[in-house]
Amino acid sequence: MFSPAAFYPGQVPLDRKWLHAKVHLGSRVLLHYVRKLWPWSPRFGLARFQQNYVVEGLPPCSPEHRAVAHEAGRCTGCGACDDVCPILAGATVVDADSFSGPQAFVVAGARSGPHLDDAGFALDTLTGPVCAACRACDRACPESIPLAALAAHLQAQRQVVLAARAGALPIAGDDVAPRAAAARGRTGSRATSPLALPTGARSTTEER
Repeated sequence: MFSPAAFYPGQVPLDRKWLHAKVHLGSRVLLHYVRKLWPWSPRFGLARFQQNYVVEGLPPCSPEHRAVAHEAGRCTGCGACDDVCPILAGATVVDADSFSGPQAFVVAGARSGPHLDDAGFALDTLTGPVCAACRACDRACPESIPLAALAAHLQAQRQVVLAARAGALPIAGDDVAPRAAAARGRTGSRATSPLALPTGARSTTEER
């Protein structure tokens, strides 16, 4: 019977379990990258991303939103937008106890990405009929920060999250479930469909 000790006198015999584990690990790593680099392998990264993150309140960011998202960082906190807000002045009632004003919304966006669940009422107000007919805060801002555009894009993202939680992930043209089943069966085609917002969401991403 073969004995490694016969070839290596005085040394510890070769651990076959250790060798088997290393060979197995190496083969799994090799197969992983072969499958990733194989041009005909199915791609389901977008579907998996949406399943894991969109329902948690982290929807994909559209190019249009990225173009204006940085604008909130120019807020100086002067309060000019709050000074002209008819809701804060009491001239218009939309549950003022829950609406802290346009400046709070902009400052939250400047410090970090706003939590869409917490910003729900502010987004409903800023994109609602009262603010749509006013927009005094946009005109009063000395930095020309597009408050209406920021609110519209974030509201569109919020609608994507709400739709995802209801079971409708924002993939245009096909369903996530068949794609996930195809991934498990190692069949299917490359995912190339763009993101789409649910019907009725107000955003320029509808043109994509």
